[in-house]
Amino acid sequence: MAPATRVTIHAVGNGGEGIGRAQGEGADTRVWFVEGGLPGDELQVEPRQVKARMIRGHLLEVLQASPMRQEAPCALAGACGGCGWQHVRPEAQAGLKAQIVGDLARKLGVTVSTIVPSPSSLGYRRRARLHFEQTAAGLQLGFFGRGGHAVVDAPGCPILDAPLRHALAKFRRLARALPGRGELHGLSDGRRAILGISAQAEIGGQLVQMPMLAGEGTVVQAKLQALLDEVLVGIVVAGPRSDLGVGLATLELDAAGPEDMSVRTGPFGFAQAQAAQNAALVAHVLRWAEGDAQRRGLELFAGAGNFTRGLSRLVRELWAVEMDTRAATSLKQMAARVGVQAGARVLV
Repeated sequence: MAPATRVTIHAVGNGGEGIGRAQGEGADTRVWFVEGGLPGDELQVEPRQVKARMIRGHLLEVLQASPMRQEAPCALAGACGGCGWQHVRPEAQAGLKAQIVGDLARKLGVTVSTIVPSPSSLGYRRRARLHFEQTAAGLQLGFFGRGGHAVVDAPGCPILDAPLRHALAKFRRLARALPGRGELHGLSDGRRAILGISAQAEIGGQLVQMPMLAGEGTVVQAKLQALLDEVLVGIVVAGPRSDLGVGLATLELDAAGPEDMSVRTGPFGFAQAQAAQNAALVAHVLRWAEGDAQRRGLELFAGAGNFTRGLSRLVRELWAVEMDTRAATSLKQMAARVGVQAGARVLV
């Protein structure tokens, strides 16, 4: 085993690792990358990967903590790969992210001038993709562990909002009907939640076909129906050819303005993880588009219309491009519902 080294962290890299140098007489002059390291930390580290110009290290002990460091609010923070910065104080996270984005943007000649911190550090996530796995210990439902594809069971994940946590607790009752492995997609509008059980999952970079739930269609529907209540209002099982589901298949998110400008999407569709941050993002994009009604717009990866709904009313012509079939359907329905079809064209 290689000897441990004392490393001082002075920055963070674009992957969130701490960047530092070894301390002491005769210390190795190569740059160290340490997962979990923060600027101002003094760490005891062992080398895991040694290259000509850098060393990737594993954190053994925090000898002197950075002012940015806190006790992680989740007991799974060291093992679960769902989120990697629970050890960073919320008030410090925005600055570190600004540094990371700024370093990358400078290579393109772009300056990052504004960053909007999240109004909440816990209970904010309204969309999540989780994994489940049947093991000798029972159903494991959560996120992949760090550096692998074993599922870390995460009951009561503090990052998810209350409706999602409620829906996942109900989903565990379905354990006996589930296949050996699979994906679970969750979406919340802040009051209610819907779930999507995927018949396909990406494991190790490959798309793997999953078996459907045990039982015939009507039996499966009865099992799903029994889980629904006033909070968990819909479950969709995505099959290779058609979906099977009960309750609502979509939720309306992010209503804006005096008209019904909500975006309707399902558990397999994309939505920004935080409602408040998404509102700030949309407002920023729309401010950029104001002032020239003769502009033409090209919106790539338009999704269900998060930007389309506002942009189409600020430019002369907007081309919204989306390849995902479900998202494109939602986008067209939204365009017809809120009356943007005259100024927007949807390309699939």
